Amino acid sequence: MTEKTMLVANGVEGNVHEDDTLHEAYHDHDAAGTLERVVVDATTRRRSRFRTTTESGTDLGVVVNSSDGLRPGDVLAVDDSDRLFVVEFEQETAVVVELPDGATDTETLAAAVAFGHVVGNKHWDLAVDGGRVYVRVGADGPRVADELREHLLDGATLHHEQVDPTLFDTSGGGVDHDHSHGDHTHSHAHDGHNHSHDGGSHTHSLTRPTEGNDE
Repeated sequence: MTEKTMLVANGVEGNVHEDDTLHEAYHDHDAAGTLERVVVDATTRRRSRFRTTTESGTDLGVVVNSSDGLRPGDVLAVDDSDRLFVVEFEQETAVVVELPDGATDTETLAAAVAFGHVVGNKHWDLAVDGGRVYVRVGADGPRVADELREHLLDGATLHHEQVDPTLFDTSGGGVDHDHSHGDHTHSHAHDGHNHSHDGGSHTHSLTRPTEGNDE
């Protein structure tokens, strides 16, 4: 039986979110069926060298030159002009607590203190975006939801959701919003993916969070 040849990616050529040419190439290769998605988990994306298999089944060795590791949308430098190798991050499960719309500042602060106490004691990763609190589930599984449920405000809800792992990379939740409401256009950048809204259109790049309510 013939062993498959492993391709090698030596570094990163650029990022589809920052380079217009690569952005167009991404869509062209996606349409042509020559896009190679390299999906990496939270541990692998910080390694300087690793071996993986793309979603199309290509055996790939990756050498990362940057000390910052990989980012979503990075185009890997592979000696293959017929295909484009693009990094995507494997989504993670988070417990999401949605605070009630009518919560007062005092109630919200009390909830934040309670969550901070629980999460801090357990060393769980937490991110906040508006009235939503995200807690990374990790290896603790259902226990995270069970313990947070004990500290919910009246009217708050709790469910699990698949999220971009970069949500937990920076303080303040890793969420950066830029709004301009004069003509009802606004954009959001959530590290691993971005959205643009104009006249009702809504587009996502590379990652699409999905959610589901707990029973």
